[in-house]
Amino acid sequence: MAVANHFQARWLWQTTFVGFLCCGIGCLLLKNPATKTELLLQTIFKWGIYWFILGFIFEAYEGGIKKDHPTMSYYFITAGLSIFLLIGFTIIIDIFRKKRWLQILIDNGQNPMIAYLGFANFIWPVLALTGLEKVVLSITPTPWLGFLRGVIYTYILALIVSFFTRRRIFWRT
Repeated sequence: MAVANHFQARWLWQTTFVGFLCCGIGCLLLKNPATKTELLLQTIFKWGIYWFILGFIFEAYEGGIKKDHPTMSYYFITAGLSIFLLIGFTIIIDIFRKKRWLQILIDNGQNPMIAYLGFANFIWPVLALTGLEKVVLSITPTPWLGFLRGVIYTYILALIVSFFTRRRIFWRT
């Protein structure tokens, strides 16, 4: 129990320091845009910083960042982090021309309903019906092996979603 609490502790000043340090490094990297893409990234980055800082301001207001029942800081910080992630993916795909590195994520993003429902409605029932679920659980009893199990499940699901997406089989709402 002590380990779980250690990982779920509020490290407010440390998180704030690292967050602002990363924002400062990002500002330095995007300081003098030379192309339209770099100018776009600089503009989007400023918006990301805005939402990120606003989230830290609201962090103390509702007792921390919480997803269930979501707090204002949760919304603002995740908006900023999403913008930073979008910038990272844009750099990888459009500037470094490494779309192939992220193709499995792109495929899953194009077919989110299968990605969302695939584990509970396909992988888990298959494991249960074949009896593999008990075997997998018995060989992954520790937290780190459980984490590895989750990574493997996620990768298998991502491959399944990618398979359907490449064959243009989509589940739309």
